[in-house]
Amino acid sequence: MPVAYQSQYADLVKGNTQNGNVREFSTGDDVLDIVENGSQKTTGLICNESGCGERHTGEPQVGLNGGGVLKGQLDYERWGIFFTMKAQGWLGGNAGRNLQLHIVPCQYHVRCGNTVDYSVWNVPLSGGDYDGSWLTYNSYQGSKPLNSLYFKVIFMAIYTYAPSTPCENITLEISAN
Repeated sequence: MPVAYQSQYADLVKGNTQNGNVREFSTGDDVLDIVENGSQKTTGLICNESGCGERHTGEPQVGLNGGGVLKGQLDYERWGIFFTMKAQGWLGGNAGRNLQLHIVPCQYHVRCGNTVDYSVWNVPLSGGDYDGSWLTYNSYQGSKPLNSLYFKVIFMAIYTYAPSTPCENITLEISAN
């Protein structure tokens, strides 16, 4: 902390917002935009898009023939200075199956920014092996909130020995605006 502000440290620790240099934010705020523009009130003057709230599907699951479970979830989360939209899948007791995600489609608009629209079959996943680990696909990560979104994903437990055989699946979607 610069020496010039050391006298204000006590106000920061106490959360004294009467001090103009101490501000309080929620994780739902677009903190970088507020700090950059000096006030929460300026957001509407610069851009009339408000950003959408968080979205979550929960963790629905389906039992697999021969044992095991397939789970999936979609989330759009707001963390004040970081915003993320992701799909997570879990395959337990897979008995010769791999987890595949199919994005059908993903559409989103970054608040006061660009629009993205795509579909992907057999998405690459990160996060661990295919048995008992949550695997993640990050569709959006950034410092700006999304103003609108539509995210639909098919989670599939594919037989490794017969990939064209019908398999268990879960289809989830989240949307806003």
